[in-house]
Amino acid sequence: MLDEERLVPANCMRACTTVVAEMSYNDSHKEFQKYRAEIEFIKPDDWRRELVCLFDEVLDGNGGINRESHNPDSEAGRAYAKIRAVYHEHTNEMLAASSVDKLMQANTVQQILGTTKHINSKDCASFYHRL
Repeated sequence: MLDEERLVPANCMRACTTVVAEMSYNDSHKEFQKYRAEIEFIKPDDWRRELVCLFDEVLDGNGGINRESHNPDSEAGRAYAKIRAVYHEHTNEMLAASSVDKLMQANTVQQILGTTKHINSKDCASFYHRL
């Protein structure tokens, strides 16, 4: 694991790597399970509470996206990055016109909240891609 150049995704969007990641010894001897991941997605009630806080940071007094949201070093910028990581198809206008209730109803979000996804791969490159 320590010799791998790319094992887990990371990029300039802080939201990608602001989750708890636990790495441990893989005791499987199966070739197709050389690299394994168990991804636990946030529960719906927890995501709703988080969205309320994120919206408070991102929206200005007029209900639009505030200027600080485009500064990645600000609290608003980090909140904006997290929202965009999940709702990447939404434009700024769509986000400003939306609500926590509407975002919670997105099919892609409803399908994964509270679930666990398992990934198995025989090589690091395909594991990284699937992850």
